[in-house]
Amino acid sequence: MVSTLRTELARYRTAERLMRSHSRGETAAAPRDPEPSVHSERRRSRSPRRGRAPSEGS
Repeated sequence: MVSTLRTELARYRTAERLMRSHSRGETAAAPRDPEPSVHSERRRSRSPRRGRAPSEGS
């Protein structure tokens, strides 16, 4: 039991590291970091702009 728990903990830690490294420019990052939240807000503001862009162009 203890050995399996340790392996699960190790997997979780490595997965968390990968998520943090990859999510710095994405929304998957933890809410503690201010950068990912800014990126997510930018993406939210981008999505409505995409819908308006074609109407403005035409």
